[in-house]
Amino acid sequence: AVLDQLAKETTVNTVRIYEMDCRRDCSAFLNHAADLGIYVLVPLTTRSGDGVLSRDDVAPKCYPRKLYEYGVQCLDRYWDHPNVLAGVVGNEVMNKLDSWRAAPCVRAFLDDMAAYGKHKASKVKKE
Repeated sequence: AVLDQLAKETTVNTVRIYEMDCRRDCSAFLNHAADLGIYVLVPLTTRSGDGVLSRDDVAPKCYPRKLYEYGVQCLDRYWDHPNVLAGVVGNEVMNKLDSWRAAPCVRAFLDDMAAYGKHKASKVKKE
């Protein structure tokens, strides 16, 4: 309903989703957004569970193995949706003065997701 309203009443062509569990199938939402000509920025982290990039822990504890696996699952889930414009990494992780210590984990996670995306894209080109 919100997407339909945005498409009819505004010139918005991109939305950023702050909370979306990529372990759940969001294809209906993403396909509907595509049908309306709306691009989507999707989160590659979450507030709880395996997708947490912790601002309270120092590196390397702020980047657990489960986070990598969650991010890969997100990329795999969103990969075939051409209207997914980008994945958001580290949403509001460093929003306090003392949370700067999580910066190395944000960077490492971003680098790992970029490397996985490049690897996935190279496999697609070969097929």
